[in-house]
Amino acid sequence: MVRVENQKPKAKTPKPTSSTGTKREGARPARSSTASRKNKIWEALRVLVLALAVALVWCENNDRSLFKDWSVPVDYQEDCPLYFGQLQAAAEGDFTLFHTREVHRLGAPFAANWSDWPSPGKELVCFYGLLSKWIGLFQAANLSVLVAYITSALAFYAVCRMLRFRWDWSFMGAFLFAFAYIHAYRNLHHIVHTYSYAVPFVLLSCWLVAFSRQIGWRDSRAWVCLATGLLVGISNPYNANMFGQLMCLALLVQFIRRRRKENLVLGAACIGAVGLAFVASNIDTLIYSWGHGKNFACLQRGYYETELFGLKPTELFLPPLTHHLTRLADIASAYVRDEWYFKGEAFSPYLGWIGIGALLWMIGESVVRLANPRASRSPFPAYLPFVIWIVAYSMIGGLNCLFGFFVAPLFRGSNRYSIYILALALLFLVSRLSRFSGQWPPPARLALAGGILVVGLFDQLPRPVLAEQTSYTAALVANDRAFGQEMESKLKAGSMVFQLPVMGFPEGSVVGGVQSYDLLRPYIHTKTLRFSFGSDKGRPREDWMQEVEKLPVPQMVSTLEKYGFSAIYANRKGWPDQGENFFKQLAGAGYKIEGEDTAHEQAFVLLHPSPNPQLPPSSKRAMWRLKGEWWDEPGGQGKLWAHSDAGLQFYAPPAAGPSTYSFTCMLGSLRDRQMSIELNGRQVWNGTIGRGQQLPLNLPLEARPGNNYVAFKTDFAEVPSKDNPTPRGYVMWNLQINRSE
Repeated sequence: MVRVENQKPKAKTPKPTSSTGTKREGARPARSSTASRKNKIWEALRVLVLALAVALVWCENNDRSLFKDWSVPVDYQEDCPLYFGQLQAAAEGDFTLFHTREVHRLGAPFAANWSDWPSPGKELVCFYGLLSKWIGLFQAANLSVLVAYITSALAFYAVCRMLRFRWDWSFMGAFLFAFAYIHAYRNLHHIVHTYSYAVPFVLLSCWLVAFSRQIGWRDSRAWVCLATGLLVGISNPYNANMFGQLMCLALLVQFIRRRRKENLVLGAACIGAVGLAFVASNIDTLIYSWGHGKNFACLQRGYYETELFGLKPTELFLPPLTHHLTRLADIASAYVRDEWYFKGEAFSPYLGWIGIGALLWMIGESVVRLANPRASRSPFPAYLPFVIWIVAYSMIGGLNCLFGFFVAPLFRGSNRYSIYILALALLFLVSRLSRFSGQWPPPARLALAGGILVVGLFDQLPRPVLAEQTSYTAALVANDRAFGQEMESKLKAGSMVFQLPVMGFPEGSVVGGVQSYDLLRPYIHTKTLRFSFGSDKGRPREDWMQEVEKLPVPQMVSTLEKYGFSAIYANRKGWPDQGENFFKQLAGAGYKIEGEDTAHEQAFVLLHPSPNPQLPPSSKRAMWRLKGEWWDEPGGQGKLWAHSDAGLQFYAPPAAGPSTYSFTCMLGSLRDRQMSIELNGRQVWNGTIGRGQQLPLNLPLEARPGNNYVAFKTDFAEVPSKDNPTPRGYVMWNLQINRSE
């Protein structure tokens, strides 16, 4: 039997207790109003001290104890420019909740479309983006990280007190939960995963639905459960996913054990709240996709990512590279060197010494109870079953991988669910210490809690950020700020800047040494200029940039001037020769470098925009994605292989009746075979392909508005075998689907 325990010991009263000596749910000793007020005052003071202590430790560990250092972001690499760009867009009114997002200073000459990509944590971006208008962009970003730690601590403490655990152990557990290593690992570049305040409430809500005998709509805890559902629905989809899973398990337990109507209704309402909040939070993406067709290329996820970023249980116990003890950091280094293939987000799941000890205690206690079921009448703890489920779901080869392979790889980073395992371990630890220390004098409890906390923080906190590191980041920021100011001083307000190298957004591939979001740095440090980078990739409207990039330099310049661009910005890291040849060609055409940053990384040249600019021509390319058995060979130059029937799907924008598309590709086969191609179930071509033949196809397709399915059918299917697990049957390459005139 599984049950949530109310752990705080109490003085003897006529009210019955369970066999473990814990209070039954709802049993509280009577208190006078004066004593109640005193307790509330003390509780408020503890909460305040907890928040201040967390803030103090965070500031000290991140070298943000001085006010002047708050103008320097705690991180400036990887995905951080994306978060800064989102804050900037929110500050300028382009990033809002529940509304289609168009960023007017990006995606020039159009406004960048951000509605194809379901951005998690919109409520954070909107709040801190608006706040940045008053306190500064990087100050707001730093504050968002600090608040993530504080809210995680307060949420954990609140749940512990709702479960009636002792305040001192609750304080200790809350502190350790706030400084979980995963928060330092995610930090600013994955800010939405640094906010873990919902995790303790998710666990509490599921426990209450599964085991409470008293909860109902007049109980404030029911509204806490419902609020938790709404909160996780609008924020982090990973939390929404796990909340839904655990709540379904809770409903199953309740249905099997008691079938209490109030619990079942509450659980169903919580799941409904999650779904409603999730749809409301992503309504802009859903509406945009419905009206313009699904952008298949914008948010690409492959099954391999569920393995790459899946939970490796080993990493729950492995200390990170930033550990204070050199010996443990050496172990981490050896792991990085020796691990073979799945080099994902190493060390993010680390539980820490205290979390590991608590987890082992939990497992040991459960084994003892299972081995001696008659030795104790106490209920089986509610913690371990959730841990087992989370590991079974998250681990490589687990339920998430099965879902990702057979359905869709929606949640690739399942290692991120380690925070739930840590929360369960710390809640277990706090519950047991609250029980066993019931007769201890307060000084003894405080001394042990303080000792555990010090040891835990020593283990979980990464090495402190040094003043030299802060100065280095400050120099990077100052370099970009000065470069942005120089651009604005030489360009009129509203001028358009074409950025090179051309890169996809979001999650674009690295080009040379240019990271996915480096091209957002000029946007962050300017107020009046418009930039070509930053519109969601995949739609035909943005195809013109790749075409312009391929042009000879003189023709590129004249084309950009015709489109109304006033400057070319180039990040030198995008070329093997640091862009020297490109700038020489520009100089030969009469366009010299007008400004360059001190790092010799970014430079720009001025153009002569046309007084009557034209918009780039609209691409006729259709958005498509593969369906079925296609696979591409690494280094195969875009050749797509299949061993049996396969297909693809493309989208035709709504029009007055069917529209015609040209379907061109090359087909080849490793044996003589009969093949046919169907459009929406109607055959449009059939023929024979000889062994080694390369057959060009150019087919007119009468497409219906919306999604269209092209099926490739063959008379012979290759059979996979042990020696040939991915057999090659036929191949397609140079595929193009374009709307006809």
